[in-house]
Amino acid sequence: MGKQHPGFEALVAKGEGHRGGSKSHPGFDKLVAKGEGHEPMIKPSHKGLLHRKLGVPQGEKIPEAKLEQALHSKSASERKEANFAKTAERWKK
Repeated sequence: MGKQHPGFEALVAKGEGHRGGSKSHPGFDKLVAKGEGHEPMIKPSHKGLLHRKLGVPQGEKIPEAKLEQALHSKSASERKEANFAKTAERWKK
């Protein structure tokens, strides 16, 4: 394993090191404390964003053809949202 920061062990002991409450990942410790593991929390402002962009009503499932089209969109944010939606499909199964 590579070199670690000199005070790494002390930071980990205080809960500020790896996977602790750091400034670069605010709220990460709250997600872990809730027991949500690897499932990321979706910002309330981002919920339903892909539905709105694709013109699909909020309660309905996004058709596979539209999702596939969004995966190859010119918009980087739309591609990321479509990829996230494709990944998140597996969580509910």
